Amino acid sequence: KSRLFLNPGNHGEVTVLSGNHLNNSLREFCTHAGILDNDRQPYPLHSHQFRRTYAHFIARAELGDLLTLRDHFGHWSIDMTAYYADGGADNFGADIELLEMIANEKMGRQIEIIGDYLDTDTPVGNGGHWITAWRSAIRTASNKEALIAEYAGSLVLTGTGHSWCVASEYGTCCGGLCVFEPQMCVDCNHGLIGPEHRPVWEGIRVQQIEALALDDIGPGGRARAETIIAEAEKILRRLDGQEAA
Repeated sequence: KSRLFLNPGNHGEVTVLSGNHLNNSLREFCTHAGILDNDRQPYPLHSHQFRRTYAHFIARAELGDLLTLRDHFGHWSIDMTAYYADGGADNFGADIELLEMIANEKMGRQIEIIGDYLDTDTPVGNGGHWITAWRSAIRTASNKEALIAEYAGSLVLTGTGHSWCVASEYGTCCGGLCVFEPQMCVDCNHGLIGPEHRPVWEGIRVQQIEALALDDIGPGGRARAETIIAEAEKILRRLDGQEAA
């Protein structure tokens, strides 16, 4: 019946899981776990109290952190999580308050990310051509926090897992192809690659080295693996400060 949450009814039928049932289950959980309020009674936990947590994880999912959202929902498959992150429930009415909470959480996370880049001299794998200029402005700003927030507000960060992408802000997006072709981000004018992406690029390099050890990938597969290895090593050198981004 196109319903996400189902529940066995009192007479053997399958029904839609209601808000009242969820709230009753939450109260039973508090009783079982000994979670008490100030009056030493089981805490009256309700589903609406999870809204801010939901907004927090949705905001991080929009910035590419699908694994965090998967863990939050308890999904066994990242594909199920992608359904949520892609707006799978758009057929239902919009919750304006919740959308505002998500937007605020996302902006807060974006300020945090950009602030981490601008407040240090840590080498980047890509994006140095504009990060360097912004860092110079930050050093001389009378209100550093306000300027970081202003810069962060001028961008729309999209996480790929191996980079941050700002291309959608300028209408020059590759259509998401770079998610599957990480080497496209190495010298992209709208890509930002930092220390948090190092483990991914190290993994990409190892993966392609393993591919080269196979005897059935053919000349084309070998050439592709060698190209990706070279690009991954370029990023790692830049992150080590051995090469300018």
